[in-house]
Amino acid sequence: MMNQQLLQVLLVEDSPADVKFIGKLLERGSICPCQLVVVETLGEAIETVARRSFDAILLDLNLPDSYGLETLRQANDIAGEIPIVVLTGLDDETTAIAALREGAQDYLVKGNFQAEWLLRAVRYAIERKQTLIRLQTTEAALKQQLAREQLLGSIAERIHRSLDLCEILQTTVDEVRMVLHCDRVLVQHCTPDGGTTVLVESRSSNCTSTLGWRIGNPPIFALRDPEGSIVDLTVFDVWPEQLCQTFAVKAKLVIPVWINDRRLEDTPSQTVLWGFLVAHHCRESRQWHPTEIDLLEQIAKQLAIGIQQIQLYQTLESTNRELQLLASLDGLTQVANRRHFDTILEREWRRCARGKLPLSLILCDVDFFKRFNDCYGHLAGDECLQKVAETISCVVNRASDVVARYGGEEFAVILPETDARAALYLAKAICDRIVSLQIPHVRSSVCPVVTLSAGVGTQIPQPRVQPASLIATADVALYEAKAGGRNCARSSQTLKHKMR
Repeated sequence: MMNQQLLQVLLVEDSPADVKFIGKLLERGSICPCQLVVVETLGEAIETVARRSFDAILLDLNLPDSYGLETLRQANDIAGEIPIVVLTGLDDETTAIAALREGAQDYLVKGNFQAEWLLRAVRYAIERKQTLIRLQTTEAALKQQLAREQLLGSIAERIHRSLDLCEILQTTVDEVRMVLHCDRVLVQHCTPDGGTTVLVESRSSNCTSTLGWRIGNPPIFALRDPEGSIVDLTVFDVWPEQLCQTFAVKAKLVIPVWINDRRLEDTPSQTVLWGFLVAHHCRESRQWHPTEIDLLEQIAKQLAIGIQQIQLYQTLESTNRELQLLASLDGLTQVANRRHFDTILEREWRRCARGKLPLSLILCDVDFFKRFNDCYGHLAGDECLQKVAETISCVVNRASDVVARYGGEEFAVILPETDARAALYLAKAICDRIVSLQIPHVRSSVCPVVTLSAGVGTQIPQPRVQPASLIATADVALYEAKAGGRNCARSSQTLKHKMR
């Protein structure tokens, strides 16, 4: 094919005799026809190459404005992909090797070659240069492909390793912008009202920030037909022209992020549009290469996996919290159950022992509750216990305090870092508040309304003593409250003073 086309050759030579000689050699050559353009100086060569293209350059190293290998170096700077063949009168092997190392494709000594040799040198120079360019292009493409594969691998690894969505998104847009060499990469998240919000972005310093920007969009549900099939997104312009002008966007690449959302109640699994992965080029217009589009599509799929993974984790966490809550609550009264009471008491006992802090416990018992059930029925009894539990919880309002259902009609209150005096005051307040509920109890021997008896135990826990000792002291105080006429509170500390 090269034999049939007219080669454009630039001859940089200041000797008229050599110009004439080389011209005749090229005319005699039968390998490939050439059109020769002649200039006498390196400066003229630079101007000529800037104006038109050439297939090869024949360069003399001894010119009026340049000499030796420096001539070749300067010629290489402006030649770009044009191969250079050195034509010189200097028959020196050292110079020839140096010229080839500086990028010359061949080195010919004037007077020592024939027409066919010169044309072969030109042709082989072009072929070698083109081969080198192809190799460089292939190498660059392989490097880009490797960088993209490494990026995908990095994002996939981070998704499997992290459950922080913001961290995943931010690192993704940072790395994508680096690989694509674009000005801005961002992630938009679809909102229930049909718009999108920019969650994260990575941008060059000369770009305006879009972070937090609200971008109107057709409603998410409009992206599906009545049968639930996904509608072609090309009909929707996520970044309309006016918005592109606002943010100086010359080229955009918008990739949707679809997720398989299993959290929706109306269906076990539904594909929904979560958002968009967007790349902007602001310096100039740009045609996105198919490999770049494919890269962003692959990253969007990885992001979808990450989002689904995080959503599933959050759902499991929420379910576990609900299960733990259910496992720790009394089903009837919605205060802590006996098992949770034991766990909290053990924990607070150890904590107060370490800090040498007082720990108080109130044990409460609804007075004559069996008579209440016999008189009003079990449904009324359940309602009574619910009101009692709610009332105790209202009186005990510190976050560290725990109200629990201790038995059938018995309740317990754990009071960390509370001395005997404060605990007794609280126990009396509970008793008074229960009376104020004015729940009728005609079978009570104390009062015509429901009442409560309370016993208070207080200790500074010791490492080798079990928390059961605190329960025992509170139980003794509760017994004294009942023996003392009920509808009252007694403290273990008060009982100790009386015994002394």
